[in-house]
Amino acid sequence: MILLWIAVGGALGAIGRFGVSSWISERSSFSPLGTFVVNISGAFALGLFAGLGQHQFTFSTEISHLVATGVLGSYTTFSTLFYETFSLLEKDRNRAALLYAVGSQLTGVLAIVLGLGIAQLW
Repeated sequence: MILLWIAVGGALGAIGRFGVSSWISERSSFSPLGTFVVNISGAFALGLFAGLGQHQFTFSTEISHLVATGVLGSYTTFSTLFYETFSLLEKDRNRAALLYAVGSQLTGVLAIVLGLGIAQLW
């Protein structure tokens, strides 16, 4: 049954990732921006969900798998981040590639911390 929860969440997360990433990318000249926004918002959402689970709510195993593993696991995508970094390097956009790769990692950690912190305020 847990696999069903993960599958449903995965479908929702993948659709969300496609929608958000496409919407951002259509409005930006920096093609990886959509993936960046998805990864950072997903990191924030995971931090918030984990923090709420630690401080406010008791989530069932099914809900935890649905949200954390399914939705947020398929919503965020490090494989795309790495591919886009590689694509920037191939185009000799080394500075942009470094900023994107390192900035994504640092901002992702800060988003987790922010989500956890906000959850503690509730």
